[in-house]
Amino acid sequence: MEHYSFKLQKNDGAVLSVRSAEFSNITAVWSEVADLAEREDLTGGRIVVTNQLGEVLILVGAATARSYSKTKKQSSFARDAA
Repeated sequence: MEHYSFKLQKNDGAVLSVRSAEFSNITAVWSEVADLAEREDLTGGRIVVTNQLGEVLILVGAATARSYSKTKKQSSFARDAA
């Protein structure tokens, strides 16, 4: 398990919140990014994910993350229906 920090930022760079969690792989981290984008009001904002060394691994706009979330849900639904 690796430690990741999730920073939610407004468009002007103001930090709304910082959360930390441990995940076993980057796919799980992307799922968390998508879930955060769905749960939080980040219109025009972004999500920054860093590892335990402080290196930026993911920097994505909230709208793009929400789009990823919707695509993920649709593909899951299609798999379940098959």
